Amino acid sequence: MNWIDIAVITIIIASGVFAFFKGFIREAFSIIGLIVATVLSFRFYRPFSIYLKSIIAAKPLREFITFLLIFFILLGIVALVSYLAKKLFQKAGLTFYDKLLGLLFGLVRGLLIAYVLVLIIETTNIAPKDLKNSKTYYAVKKTASLFIDKGTKVYKRIKK
Repeated sequence: MNWIDIAVITIIIASGVFAFFKGFIREAFSIIGLIVATVLSFRFYRPFSIYLKSIIAAKPLREFITFLLIFFILLGIVALVSYLAKKLFQKAGLTFYDKLLGLLFGLVRGLLIAYVLVLIIETTNIAPKDLKNSKTYYAVKKTASLFIDKGTKVYKRIKK
């Protein structure tokens, strides 16, 4: 076992543990919220920047501030909905399942983060010997590739 193995295992376990304590509902809402807030902020920052024209004269700064306002307002709304959904799960007695699904979600997310780390190490050729001698390298690469392939297929089906 080398430093790459330790980093990969630490990333996967840490992600799983954090997601377990946060729960699936909060984890899912946070990712969905980031995606929705980003997409909508990019879509609406220019048209809404007009409303700040009397306060901020410089167009680039006005658009930047508008983007941030939209982004953080949407994140706040998603956080509130997430909080309410979590409370609903607690009242329904589904906390255990929320945490268990959170753990699984976190492990998959950790695997994907570890995959990015492996790709960076592989692409930059920073530690070819360590990568070759790593016990987790091939497993991470193969497993993450499967998730990415499946995710791409699902995305294409949804997009149609």
